[in-house]
Amino acid sequence: MNVPEQLALPGFPANQYMVFIRPVEPIEHRIKKLKMHLKQDFGLQNGQLMGGYILLARFSQQEGLERMVLDRLRLISMGMAPFRVQFSGFFSIPDHSVGIRIANPAGVSMLVKSLQQEQRLMKTPLTKPYFNAYPAVCLASRLDAGQYKSIWNDLKHRQFNGSCIAGSLVVIRKRPNDKQWIIVEEMAFQNLPVNTRQGVLFA
Repeated sequence: MNVPEQLALPGFPANQYMVFIRPVEPIEHRIKKLKMHLKQDFGLQNGQLMGGYILLARFSQQEGLERMVLDRLRLISMGMAPFRVQFSGFFSIPDHSVGIRIANPAGVSMLVKSLQQEQRLMKTPLTKPYFNAYPAVCLASRLDAGQYKSIWNDLKHRQFNGSCIAGSLVVIRKRPNDKQWIIVEEMAFQNLPVNTRQGVLFA
């Protein structure tokens, strides 16, 4: 039996979705302070400041398929064990983005690979999903050359070290006419025996 490459139907509007890990305290507070520093000292606009999270995937999908997508993401989360994320220093992408490095990306990368296995649910006739192959915390993007140079000169003389436990993934959504993203669901990592292929949880 042939499996279709996508389930979405042509001609229907699609929502935007992002899936990410949100660092918990005290790392979250330190990231917020750093973003405020960039905004106040370098005049960054809100559109240039990123969420301060670890992006896993970004995709579009029709709302009629949202429940199916969320069901699969829940299964992935239930089968995932919480893991430690170690942050170490900063990175830059010349000449437009800066962020915080993850020193031990294996756990995040494994989660991204699990999401990639469900990409058929994240495709539409016009879009394909994006999966983050280089896990990190992006602080700012869409910088002009002057902003990038000034900010990177500042960050490369700073230190950012620490760790936190990644215990859940967050799904957010923006509908076609919405201006803001909203949280759809936060899904805890439970380290349970899950058969994601069949969609069955074994007690």
